[in-house]
Amino acid sequence: MMSNPPKSLAARLDWGKVLLELGIDDGRRILPKAMKCPLCGDGSMKIMEDQVLGGAWFFCFKCLFAGDVIELVAMFRECDLDQAIELLELREFFEADLKEDDIASYRSQHVEYRHRLREFWKSAQSEPLLKFKASGRMLMRRIAMFDTACHGLWSTHHGQLFGAAHKNEIEELFAPYSYQPQVRSNHQEKSSKRRGPGPGKRRLFEGHDWDDFVIIPHSDLPGRIIGFTFIGRDGNTDQGDIIFKRGNLGCCSQRPRESGFAWLDVLHRKSNPAFSGTVFIFTEILQATLLHARHLRDSRIPLPILAVRSSRDFQPLNLPPEVAERTIVFCGPPNETIPLAKRFGGMVSDYELSEASMERGLSGYDSLFQLRQFRNHAIPWQAALGKQLTQLNGADVEMLIVKLGLTPDECRSLRGGFDIQTDKLWENYDPSQLSVNRVRVGGQTVVERPEGWFIEETGEKICNYPLRVERIITTEAGKTYLNVRVERPEQPLELYISEEIVKKKSLFETASNGLREKTGDLLNYQKRKWAKESLFIAREFGQPKILTHAGRVGYWADQRCYQFPHYAINLTGGILSDPIPREFYEEPLPGNEFASPENNRQAVMMLSMKTPQTQILWALAVCVLQHLLAGRGCREQGNGIILDGEFAHKTGEMAAIALGCNTASSSQRGNRSHLDFVSSTCMAHDIPTLIQFGHQSRVCMTTSWLDDIGIRKAILQLSSYAALAVSSHLGFVRIHAYESPQPLGMLSRHARWVIPRYLRDVCQRKHQINIWAQQRELLALLDDIADWFHRDGGDPEAVTDAASMLNFDYVEPERSFFELLLRMKQEGDIAWCHRDEYRSDLKSKSIAVIEPNIGIREDSGVRIFPGVINQVLKRKRAPSFAVGVVRERLQSLSVLQGCEQFDGGESWLLDYGWWAGCVGGRKTCRHFRGELRKKYV
Repeated sequence: MMSNPPKSLAARLDWGKVLLELGIDDGRRILPKAMKCPLCGDGSMKIMEDQVLGGAWFFCFKCLFAGDVIELVAMFRECDLDQAIELLELREFFEADLKEDDIASYRSQHVEYRHRLREFWKSAQSEPLLKFKASGRMLMRRIAMFDTACHGLWSTHHGQLFGAAHKNEIEELFAPYSYQPQVRSNHQEKSSKRRGPGPGKRRLFEGHDWDDFVIIPHSDLPGRIIGFTFIGRDGNTDQGDIIFKRGNLGCCSQRPRESGFAWLDVLHRKSNPAFSGTVFIFTEILQATLLHARHLRDSRIPLPILAVRSSRDFQPLNLPPEVAERTIVFCGPPNETIPLAKRFGGMVSDYELSEASMERGLSGYDSLFQLRQFRNHAIPWQAALGKQLTQLNGADVEMLIVKLGLTPDECRSLRGGFDIQTDKLWENYDPSQLSVNRVRVGGQTVVERPEGWFIEETGEKICNYPLRVERIITTEAGKTYLNVRVERPEQPLELYISEEIVKKKSLFETASNGLREKTGDLLNYQKRKWAKESLFIAREFGQPKILTHAGRVGYWADQRCYQFPHYAINLTGGILSDPIPREFYEEPLPGNEFASPENNRQAVMMLSMKTPQTQILWALAVCVLQHLLAGRGCREQGNGIILDGEFAHKTGEMAAIALGCNTASSSQRGNRSHLDFVSSTCMAHDIPTLIQFGHQSRVCMTTSWLDDIGIRKAILQLSSYAALAVSSHLGFVRIHAYESPQPLGMLSRHARWVIPRYLRDVCQRKHQINIWAQQRELLALLDDIADWFHRDGGDPEAVTDAASMLNFDYVEPERSFFELLLRMKQEGDIAWCHRDEYRSDLKSKSIAVIEPNIGIREDSGVRIFPGVINQVLKRKRAPSFAVGVVRERLQSLSVLQGCEQFDGGESWLLDYGWWAGCVGGRKTCRHFRGELRKKYV
């Protein structure tokens, strides 16, 4: 077994570029995100950041594919790993040439090793009674698993979460071939084939009586096992009968290392409705095991219980997305649960299971009741810390505070938050004096004190204020900034400094300049000796968080909040007064004038008025909110927004700006193509951008535009022809209104309240909009907005009336196709004639429809030339209509009598009775919106 695996080849790849150029996905790099699985075609594939190995991790909830980008390419191209790597090399996705040793190490020490862990777990899930001897069966009785195994229910009950294996199988997993038969020499110079001696120094289990084990897998990401917990002998924690073994994934010198979560897979299964949206994380795995075991005796649905290994060497370092999106309740000893709750934003339960009940294996206890007790006793970590101040002795409190790693600001915010007695106790503890941070640099030790940095050996002062790099932030434009905190006694100062400038000068010099500009204070430091090392020391003291896509308005996965220019809304509905630093952007940000997300009676009254202006305002609001919710990466992508009609163009533009959308004019594109300009501009934020092409613009919008991801995040003001052509393709919604434009008036000011107020309500409810199809999601979202507006005191019908403006032309494309025919005929761009009037020389006049002769019943077909329609669209610089989709739709309706070549072009022969009722009666898309709403909601 290798001692330290090399860096994975997948971490050397730009996974977004690989997916984009191979046609697998749009290449959008904001994680986590979801896409349609390219392997099974039906499932939802989630893409997550791989914090252990680097790069991205892919998992499909239907076909259960789990792997890195190289494995995904191999499965997608139906080839082996070597061929996939060769393909990626030929396309120059790797920055440097690969060696044979690199490929061999990746294959054996990453892919095959992970597969070996996975296969071991699958084998362990089989019937335990076929493997266990008497000692193993006694262990299963102690932890309440024996009954299901005896009655053949293991696979559907306990076998979902637990496995079983013999000691030799486990040691063979981590020390391969140690028990394999080997040729060995004896003292008579003869050889014989005998069983291997075992793992030797690499053995996991010290002492006697190790035989059969109950196994629990730990995962850091869906589908990737990172370690196992083995319960053996009597299952006694105090006797060392429970052992955790981490797989050899990632760098072994890193401390602490990622331990993952036991039973992470339960969050992908059907959940118990009693605990919807909540997950319980235990630090004592035996308690969690007994609760699971008791519950699974009578149920096939596991409880949302996870367990973690929290020690000096192993800790859960990163929350998987499926855990982060839930309310987290940590259960266990406070000295372990409080630091975890502080780090991951969870609650702490002070409910405890008695020692007597644990000794009896929770016999007679109802797991559901116990879990409700844990939930009912859950409190914020600050309150849990206050209770510990009154219950623990001074030494234990000091150890807990050191473990929390509180900053001076956090200490000040806690002071005054307790009751009077606890506040007095808190004053006895100064976290800055409880521990001294040390960094070893060039043979000397630098220590951090409130008075600055000092050399421990000599007491020499390096600088007069401690500096810490709190966060390393990368913006959408690719620039990197350091969030540097200057710990001044009177008032700490936060600076955002460009990493490029710091590397040219030094952290001391740039921080000193920023401190002087903002406060007039001076940073005194040793320039010659320590300036070059200042950045390294500040990073070591700060242990900075890595944030990506900063300056982006929308969902920030790193912070688990919706970030707007002047504040943020976290996933529990809390308001964070964290503005986006001005250094991160040059142009005004969308949502720059958002109002506070508090209840506003005047806004509710104004937005309840039933006018065309409020209709288009709510229609655009639901589209914008769909994009913001899709920004969390757990939903389908939002729809591109098409404004069709004079009212939609003028009043819709005012409404979009009032809702916080930015505008961008094609005159700003410089040397870029129109498509590149639109795509890059719209991808910068989760809030769609209103694109203004201008009246004199000669932009030619081709069908290739519709495949670009950025177009789906734009609000486009298109001509009547282009609007219908674009919206006939999947992924667009058309807002249609041809009345005379009207000003918004006071609605413009109150519209700034809608987006943040609804988002806060959604986060407080932890509400999820179900997804079946994009049009269904949008209308379901509109209904949910109406329910929220009603709870805030508004008229829900003012919201639902906006559905009459929303057109999903790709659902019934034949309706919009014939509406386009009518518009073209009205404008004189095409002509219709009867059969006896048609002659070949009339084709130059764009004959698109040939109707039957008047009074001739036997000629019952209407002939249509779809190619003529697309020729007109091309002349008008509009993309082609999705005529293939229309043809399939007409065939499904049994109205397409034939499809053939006629007079040199493709023609359709339609049933005249259907044609007369649909087009002759002037029934256009507008008449079918009510039917569409009934169909999808």
